Amino acid sequence: DAIFAILALQRGAELVDATRNQEDFYTAILSICCVFFWLDLLLALALEFPHIDLFIGRTGYRSMNVVAILQQSLELIGVHTAPGERFTSQYRQIVSLLICIRIVRVLVMLPELAGSRLQKTMQELHVMIRVLTGTLQPLLWCTILCLVLLLVFGVYFTE
Repeated sequence: DAIFAILALQRGAELVDATRNQEDFYTAILSICCVFFWLDLLLALALEFPHIDLFIGRTGYRSMNVVAILQQSLELIGVHTAPGERFTSQYRQIVSLLICIRIVRVLVMLPELAGSRLQKTMQELHVMIRVLTGTLQPLLWCTILCLVLLLVFGVYFTE
């Protein structure tokens, strides 16, 4: 899926003049990947049936998987509702901006998917990815705190 996302980004400029067959090919691959990931998510939820956790899951990255699958589903809906309008449809432009989520998902999960031999050689990358994903929650809280402070001072100064 990440390879497909990278190819879609790279060939985006070429698809302006692309034939209908090339766009149909990408649509077919996108559909197959989307169905595969939905089935994977549903089977994982079925295996954990009594204790379903949509945020952490077994791997610890279930929320990232859910967001990536939703982005891919929204992109697929846009492809089918506005075919041939990748750069003119505002909906498709906004959804395609979030394609980086699918690439980040693969980068985060890569160290765990690889074997133990690759994990030993990529230990530093794994630590860096864990640290980066661990800083997102404090960054979110810091942003919310700054917005609240701006809101309070904005209301104070306007009155």
